[in-house]
Amino acid sequence: MKFALYVNVSKQNSDRVFEKIKSELEKQGHNWTFFDNMAEDTDMIIVIGGDGSILTVVDKAVEMDIPVVAFNTGRVGFLAELEADANLPEVISRLAANEYELEYRCLLEAKIDGKTHLALNEICVVRGEAFNVIKVYVEDRGEYVASFYGDGVLICTPTGSTAYSLSAGGPVLAPTLKALLLTPICAHSMYSRSTVLPECSILTVKASADKGASVVVDGERVADFKENIEFPVGLSKKSVKFVKLTKGGFYKKLHEKFAQWSK
Repeated sequence: MKFALYVNVSKQNSDRVFEKIKSELEKQGHNWTFFDNMAEDTDMIIVIGGDGSILTVVDKAVEMDIPVVAFNTGRVGFLAELEADANLPEVISRLAANEYELEYRCLLEAKIDGKTHLALNEICVVRGEAFNVIKVYVEDRGEYVASFYGDGVLICTPTGSTAYSLSAGGPVLAPTLKALLLTPICAHSMYSRSTVLPECSILTVKASADKGASVVVDGERVADFKENIEFPVGLSKKSVKFVKLTKGGFYKKLHEKFAQWSK
């Protein structure tokens, strides 16, 4: 098999985990290269890092239709299938023998300033550095959904429901659902609840800010605006493929992570 490795060297233990994975791949006779040099005939992407590292490889993985498996060396690791202390000989053998399942995660697609953006977690409209509120108005195919003043709004996938949206008070959605989640950020309103929308939704997001604001896609700022912005967003026809090797599903991981974060 041909593997592409993405290594976040800023994470503790990433170098050590990389050396062990590299050694095991070579020991079992597999080819590997770094993610930046990935060829079209790559069979799988291995990520060594945290959730942000996984988000970094999503666009390329989707474009080239290559599955992703991740070893968590970050703090959260909600998206990672494996921890840093995984049994590497067994893991690599199972990957090579196709002894795994694929889990398809939906993506958001938005057109902002003439460019198409994909998001695995969320698209965020958020106020600038000044302590000003912004006004957000959202409709679905011409039908009013919500409007509020606040720090901004999150449009999330079910995968993203356990990211920024969760911190903003949003609900947890099973990641294999096909739906959109709309979560206000610090809304100046008695009604500031998240709204779950069906997969067929095509949202129009309109925002205005007196002192500037930004649009952020999976942690990357893609647009700044001083007064107004408007853009469409819905579920993409594309999806990202994650490798599933371990027993116990999303809910087991959810409770484990909640217990870990509570310490």
